[in-house]
Amino acid sequence: MTLIDAAETYSGDARETLIGEAIAGGRDEVSLFSKAYPQNASLARLPGSCEAGLQRLGTDRLDLYLVHWRGNVPLAERSRRRRH
Repeated sequence: MTLIDAAETYSGDARETLIGEAIAGGRDEVSLFSKAYPQNASLARLPGSCEAGLQRLGTDRLDLYLVHWRGNVPLAERSRRRRH
């Protein structure tokens, strides 16, 4: 198995934690995807959602991060870039 699909919605935190244990020491050998709940797709919530998933997965990176389904967060808000 070289592609792993995780998400906040799959069995809550338990699945991501189990995946993290399974790939420990072999993170570079897999492609790791995850998805955020739609209600976490806003600019304010997405970074925290991603960080929480990374911690549960025991990794510092994902190969692909998606929004699980469209939801109610306006697309324009998801695509706006932050300016510092």
